[in-house]
Amino acid sequence: MKVLKFLGIAVLAIVVVYLIACAVSPEKVELEYSFQSEVPVEKLYVAAADLNHLQKWNAWSKLDIDSESSVEGNGAEVGDVYKWEGDTVGTGQLTNVEFVEN
Repeated sequence: MKVLKFLGIAVLAIVVVYLIACAVSPEKVELEYSFQSEVPVEKLYVAAADLNHLQKWNAWSKLDIDSESSVEGNGAEVGDVYKWEGDTVGTGQLTNVEFVEN
């Protein structure tokens, strides 16, 4: 009986911690990154700004070759969206919000 009581309290504690984490975590996460390359900036900009090129250089798409992805819009304008779904990479989307050329 003591074991069941302990397990019940442990499960309840885990649920409470999970609910608190959900309540205080942000609904939306924004990510910004930068890198250096020997490739001319003009070529990098074209490859990075157009979501239609993302599948070619995105390391995550190589990690889960059975994942599915799509581009909403022409891929190179503010508001265009890249969506993906796969067993390893999960489900998500990337939205062009701003372009800073070169």
